[in-house]
Amino acid sequence: MPSHQYKVGVIFRPLDALRGSSASVASALPTNPGNLSGAALTHWIIVFSTASSSRLVELIEHNRKITYKVRDASHKVRAHYFGTYTGHLEDVARLAKSHPMNGRMYNEVSNNCQHWAAHLLGSLCDLAKSSSHRHFGITDKQTWTAVIHVVKNKGHGAHVPNEFVSGVMHLLQELIH
Repeated sequence: MPSHQYKVGVIFRPLDALRGSSASVASALPTNPGNLSGAALTHWIIVFSTASSSRLVELIEHNRKITYKVRDASHKVRAHYFGTYTGHLEDVARLAKSHPMNGRMYNEVSNNCQHWAAHLLGSLCDLAKSSSHRHFGITDKQTWTAVIHVVKNKGHGAHVPNEFVSGVMHLLQELIH
């Protein structure tokens, strides 16, 4: 099966939208891609897009336990795109299914969607490095750096480092250089 190239990005969804509010996803998107100051207080959805379709992958909480959802859209979704992945969408689904945070207790500060998303991206980077038919690259260094900053920021009151992210942080930071 031939590899395909996908644009990779993040949707920052307002937390009140997850609780049934009518707030739109688009209203949560910062206008300056390099300044994601509000991103630490949003739900993160990883997006893999072609010109005509997208796959969305995200952590969901069920009875305070972490699980995931993968869904497809028949159009390119608006997101903060920061890179490309050459490979297969099955890789992404497999990594989401085997994610080490699945089944653990959800915690808004120490075990959340940002940690889950960062670990998934780190696992994808690792997979791409170990396979000659896969590649993960950064196309927008400013946005990528801002996303990584949110995940590793120890001083933010709504976010603390997580053991799963610590294990892949070197992979995520490597892509900046």
